[in-house]
This record gives sequence, structure tokens and C-alpha cells, in this order.
Amino acid sequence: MENNISPEQQILIPEVQGVINSPTPATSIADMQKVEHKKLHLGEKKNNYVVYVFIPLYTSQGTEIETSNIKTLDDYNHIKQFSFIQYYEALLLATEDISKQYPNILIDLHVEDVNNFSSSKMEQLINNGSLKNADLIIGPFFGKEFVKLCQYAEQENITIVNPFSITFEGCGANVYKATASYKKQAICFANYIANRYQTANVIFINNQSNKENEIIQQFSSIFNNTFNECTTHKISVKEINMKTSGIAGIKSAINPSCENFIFAFFDGEITVTNFVQSIHRDNYQNISLVAPESWSNYDNIETEYFMDIKTHYISQYYVDYSKPEVINFLDRFREKYAIEPTLNHFAFQGYDITYYFLCSLCENGTAFSNCEIANKNLLSTQFHFQLTNDNMLENSFVNIFKIKDYRFVEATSDLETEESSLIKPKKE
Repeated sequence: MENNISPEQQILIPEVQGVINSPTPATSIADMQKVEHKKLHLGEKKNNYVVYVFIPLYTSQGTEIETSNIKTLDDYNHIKQFSFIQYYEALLLATEDISKQYPNILIDLHVEDVNNFSSSKMEQLINNGSLKNADLIIGPFFGKEFVKLCQYAEQENITIVNPFSITFEGCGANVYKATASYKKQAICFANYIANRYQTANVIFINNQSNKENEIIQQFSSIFNNTFNECTTHKISVKEINMKTSGIAGIKSAINPSCENFIFAFFDGEITVTNFVQSIHRDNYQNISLVAPESWSNYDNIETEYFMDIKTHYISQYYVDYSKPEVINFLDRFREKYAIEPTLNHFAFQGYDITYYFLCSLCENGTAFSNCEIANKNLLSTQFHFQLTNDNMLENSFVNIFKIKDYRFVEATSDLETEESSLIKPKKE
């Protein structure tokens, strides 16, 4: 890394500029007017805006990094200060693009190191009045720090973006939740099944952790409601306790006369390996496994196994490496930072979140209505915000992708003619 970051340093990116265009009509303006703090959501267009981004850069963990000791990706991964550095680097590329796209609007962009080890930093920013004039705050990334910010943001009528929380309750502030909840994920996958199958069998595998119980409860409720409304469909929903029934219980629940969607939410390489090998061993032709994205990183499971059991993944972020805009981003990132940008290091997330909200700010002012102009240029996700019951605007978009012919493909595309992207090596 060529640029040094020191503790307590304020990173100021001055005068990111842009053109004021006529605002795009907000498709959800009626809903947005229901939100508290109507003045902010009705919006204000200005020639300059103040934006804060809180990224956990961990500069307090050490002022210097001996780069000569970084010889492998594993060495890189074990340096705390690099945990989210690609998010920051991609943010810089996004601001460059915004400045070219909107040369007549000034964005005073401040990047602050706020992490789960420096709890006093958030209080300091609030108490010294640094945030008082902010039009938008992105972050913090961690729940404890985000909760601290919520009360202040509500008081000062500041819009804040929660980048990564899957579950998060509204806090009274104007919150844009960038990551879809389990409920939204369930709705998307239920529609995916219903749109493709008149008859199907859904099996939820419960390994009895609290997190699994929470997810399965939300998925099964949404699935039952969705499929019950489809009067022409015959789609059953079952839950199998893997601790008491084991693999045999799962196999006995498989319906040989239709497609079986097996949902697994557990993790752990040994458990996952045994499970995948056991299911694969029986050569089922009518199974579609739905698994956490982390499973694709397990090195001791052959890609053929995942492919043969038609493994699907649900994720907020998915990168199609054949897209021209992705190729351009890869080239720019490699040239500027001499490293490969990855989802695991939050490069694509950093670009997409920054670009979307700065573009929306330039296009729509502080109304932050759904910005389709920004969505067209994103690399790994989309943002389609819907009002929740607790007056929060949550992203309803979810990526569903699967492994086919040794490639990751968008599962929601035509089943036979999907646009695909090469699977990246497991160890990049």
C-alpha cells in the first residue's frame, strides 16, 4: 500500500463534483412520505453536500505495516488493518467516477476510522459536532457503533446507511438498510421456486443452532404463505432435525417424483463435507441444494459435487466477471493498488454502496429515492428500497446464483440460456 494511514487521521476527499439533473420520479414517494422526518425524505437539492463514511480501518492497531513481510494472500488476510482496506480503495474509485459524472456538484467526503475496538471515536465525533451538518452517513459497519449513531441521527434528521446488517430493528432515524433481511431473501427464493415449478418439495435442514432456528422460522413462514396462495401449485414444505434424524431422515423426506429444494443454513467444513458427500453419493437427479455462500470456499469439497446436486446460493452480492463494467473495475483496481479486488475483502461492496448513494444524492438530493441511474452502473448488486413496518427503508433485491458447467450463473435467468461468469479460484 503506497498511502500511509495514521491513527486519528481524518481522510478528506474534497470537492467530488457533479451535475444537477432533473430528479428521477420516485416510484415509492408515497411510501417514503409516511416515514418520520418527512422534511428530509421529501428532500432538498443543493450544489454541495457533506458525507461521512465510517470504515473500520484499525489504524490504532499499529502505525506501520512492513509490506516486505506480505508474500502470500494468507499473510495479507492476517493483517487487521487490511480487513476493510479494499472497501476504502474501491470507495476512492467510486468517488472518481461520481466526480466525472457530476462535475458541478461538490461533495465534501470524510472517511473516518470507526471500528469495534475504538468505541470512544463515535462519541467523539458526536460530541465535537463534526456530524451536525452531514447530509448522509454511511456506516458504521458494526452493530454497537451503529446503535450509538442512531439516536443522534434521529435528533439531527440525518440519513444513515446500514451497509451489512441482515437483521436490524428500526431505531427512529432515517435508515437505509443495504442488505436484504432473511424475510426478503425468503420472498425472493419462494417466488423463484413458484415461477419454475408446479410441483416441488422443500426441505429445511435444522442443525438446531439459534441462528438456524431464526432463519428457518422466517423462511418456512414466507414459503407456506407464498405456496398456499398458488392454488395451482403443489409445493410441500418440511423441516428435518438433523441432530435427531441424521442424513437418513433427510433422504427419507426426498420426494422421487418432483424437484427437491434442500435448504441448509449450518456451517463448519467437516460437517458440510460429510453432508455433501453423503447426499452426492446417492446420485440424486432431482435435488437442488440451497447453501450458505461460504460453502463454496471449502477446499476439500470437489466442485463437481456442488454442481451435481445443483447447488444454489442466496447472497446480496454476486459478481459476473464477464460484464464489461466489472472487467473495467478489475483493471483499474489492479493497476492502482496492485492487488486483486474480491468480495471477501469488500471491494465490490465498497464501490457499489458508495457509487449508489453519492449518485442518488447528486440526482435526487437528500430525498434518496430509488435511483435506477445508479443501479445500471453497479457491479455486484442492486438497490430497491421498500418501507418496512418500523419505518426503515430496506433493500429488497437479492442475488440467487448457482453452479452450472463449472461456472457461477444467475439462477433467475433462463434456465437453459443463462449468462454466466467463470468461477474464481477458491484461493485467490
